[in-house]
Amino acid sequence: MSKKVSPIPKGYRTVTPVIVVRGIQDAIEFYQGCFDAEPSQQILSPDGLTVAAATLKIGNSFVRVMEESLENKILSPSALGGAAASLHLYINDIDTFWKQALDCGARPITALQDAYWGERHGIVVDPFGHHWSMASKIENLSKDELVARAKEAFAC
Repeated sequence: MSKKVSPIPKGYRTVTPVIVVRGIQDAIEFYQGCFDAEPSQQILSPDGLTVAAATLKIGNSFVRVMEESLENKILSPSALGGAAASLHLYINDIDTFWKQALDCGARPITALQDAYWGERHGIVVDPFGHHWSMASKIENLSKDELVARAKEAFAC
């Protein structure tokens, strides 16, 4: 008798982000070197040689990376002219991780800064056009403190 198969693979959550890139092998190498991603699985194209998709583990989360396929309307930010979504990373040492991301070729969209909502936060765009918001929580705020800081931050 065969062992029961779990419908959700071990370690996965209910939602797994999928990002589409042009140049999947370069993207895998970038995410490994820049975001300390660990390859978990690769799916090959019918030719048996080309990677069509890969699952990477970043921290305790999985992200699937897919090669762009214009004929199937699976489009990367390069084809779309910009990113349609952003991924968010919580990082233990945000300053070191931020520097590592920039050293690897990510470009800042917003500066790394202490944000009014209690996080040290910044946003980068990777060489494949994907936006990565990243933060470390630096303080716990009450609802009233958060409202007061938001009013102050957006005061004209």
